[in-house]
Amino acid sequence: MSATIFLFLCLPAALVAQTTYQCPDSTWKLFLRTGDRAWCIKYNDGRLIRDDAEKACRIQGGTLTGFENEEEFAYIRDTAFEAFKKFNLPDGGAYWLDGIRSPNCHGPNNNGCTRLNAFQWSNNLTQGTFAFTKCPAILTLIFRGGEENCVQGSFHYVLPDIRGHIFDFPCSEKDVKVGLSSHSAIHGYVCGTSAKKIGSKNEEEDCSPEDKEEEDCPAEDTEKGDCPSEESEGTRPSTASAQKLANQ
Repeated sequence: MSATIFLFLCLPAALVAQTTYQCPDSTWKLFLRTGDRAWCIKYNDGRLIRDDAEKACRIQGGTLTGFENEEEFAYIRDTAFEAFKKFNLPDGGAYWLDGIRSPNCHGPNNNGCTRLNAFQWSNNLTQGTFAFTKCPAILTLIFRGGEENCVQGSFHYVLPDIRGHIFDFPCSEKDVKVGLSSHSAIHGYVCGTSAKKIGSKNEEEDCSPEDKEEEDCPAEDTEKGDCPSEESEGTRPSTASAQKLANQ
């Protein structure tokens, strides 16, 4: 009985890992963050104090959000700007974001804290200090301490360059005090939530047998059942097909 050896190359076919993320629904916008994280953001209208805005976000399955990069900042800014048009605000308006004053940055001149460390995120869902660079340098009193211990995004129509930048504002207020510009009055809030990971493709290897040995069987051996015939292999129904046929 002779044997014929067929050599097959085993070629790696590694697939780039792909993960699909999904937000709760189409009212949320998906963003990819560093460290294999994905984040959903949603703007909402609402004249609320900070704690009530946080509660409203939690009802929607999220929390007040910060932003980690220019793409997230631009989306929040532009979405809020469009939403504010219907309010016909004369000076501008503001919306709540995440961010609370750091414990050691209270007091005169923020106890020496800078705009990059005067505030911190209320949880670890937003990371980094990029957002705090959006405090405009033109306002030297920004992050000045006192009662203004929460973060808002704001539009100042008289100063169009200040569009969506962040400011400090009293957590328990939604309106500005008499005599101050109404551009800091709260008219909305922005929620965020982690995107759901719904699928992935891991690295795979598509290989054929490196050494496949097939025996060249005489016809008489095939007839005896010692070796399978090409016809029997090619026409044998799969297990699923067999089960389907059995159920007919």
